Amino acid sequence: METTKLKIGLFGFGVVGQGFYQLAKLRAADTIDIIQVAVKNPAKARSISISEFTFNYKELLNNPSLQLVVEAIDDELAAYDIVKSALSRGISVVSANKKLLANHLREFIEISNASGAKLLYEAAAAAAIPIIGLLDGYFNEEPIKRIEGIVNGTTNYILTKMQKERIKFIDALKEAQSLGFAESNPSSDVDGFDASYKITLLTAQAFGSIIEPNEVLRYGIRFISEDDIFEAIQNNRVIKLIATAIHSEDGLIVTVLPTLLNKSYNLASMSAEFNAINLEAEDSGKHFFVGKGAGALPTGASILKDVLQISNKKYLYGKLSILPLEINPVSYQLELIISHPSDIKIEDFRITEQQLLLNGKIKSKGWINLKVLKQYLPIFEAQEIGILSTGNFKKSEKNQIYYGFLSH
Repeated sequence: METTKLKIGLFGFGVVGQGFYQLAKLRAADTIDIIQVAVKNPAKARSISISEFTFNYKELLNNPSLQLVVEAIDDELAAYDIVKSALSRGISVVSANKKLLANHLREFIEISNASGAKLLYEAAAAAAIPIIGLLDGYFNEEPIKRIEGIVNGTTNYILTKMQKERIKFIDALKEAQSLGFAESNPSSDVDGFDASYKITLLTAQAFGSIIEPNEVLRYGIRFISEDDIFEAIQNNRVIKLIATAIHSEDGLIVTVLPTLLNKSYNLASMSAEFNAINLEAEDSGKHFFVGKGAGALPTGASILKDVLQISNKKYLYGKLSILPLEINPVSYQLELIISHPSDIKIEDFRITEQQLLLNGKIKSKGWINLKVLKQYLPIFEAQEIGILSTGNFKKSEKNQIYYGFLSH
């Protein structure tokens, strides 16, 4: 007897959508049927027959045979309509759209619970690393103390190129764009937005706290120079963009910052487009996960796994609650690389070391309260100031330093 195939509507046919389509045809043609692909631009050349496309996503969304939505588009308004409409009608959704999910997660969970439709999004957090499923399943009953990692393959590729070839940021970015790792407008990656969406999703699963992406203390790698990379190497360190969520006694601390790592630290060795995550659980201790974080096939494979498991898998959200995102009493240790020292005065930055660099910039190392730092970040961006976190933090009213990484 012939098995009834799952009828899927694929929304989006960019890098991720094509990766999923290719793998679905190769590995799951006997079990799933992609009934149609919805895209925006009818003039764009495609790798498959024009007959497989619709240029009106609502036409596919209203198809009576549709059983599952796979959403992989870059239009957030359309994506919101697609996911909300599908879930409201009881149609399950698999999504790779971290920005959409991070901005609307609580609403989507409520709709999903009401309609009984499922929402899976493993590919939205760390591409090939199945961290969402692990946090929601394997670690569901165990308290998590902290999660940290490299969750943006594009920035990791850029920093790796700068480190190995000592090239400028702009040249490494252009190469990442030519390989399809970075978009023509790279801001989401290089300014840390993409990583902030992902750490928002991980925070919900790890700690049960649904926060807004704009609550994440975020700064990107745009102002990291090849000289900064070289100096770090000379001091036996490596620069990586690190997303961190810590459940301290005061609540949650959630950051995305360029960070100085000792070369011996496990995250420091992650090169090119690889992602890596450190997790510290209350009882079972430290865990380390590695996988590709960019590209069509790694992300497409993650989507396909969700699709194939949709019938017997649903996120439990066992820790879901409201935890305060409290940053007031915490200070972080930073190095600021300042090109024009006379142009800016930073109040409440307690400098412990200061150095004139060979390129004429000044490096100031010290401590700053995270709430104060958040207020200064737009000014730092306007002044093209580079930020390097050591990952270390402390209570403002105490002298005890909490080391920012699991290796300490």
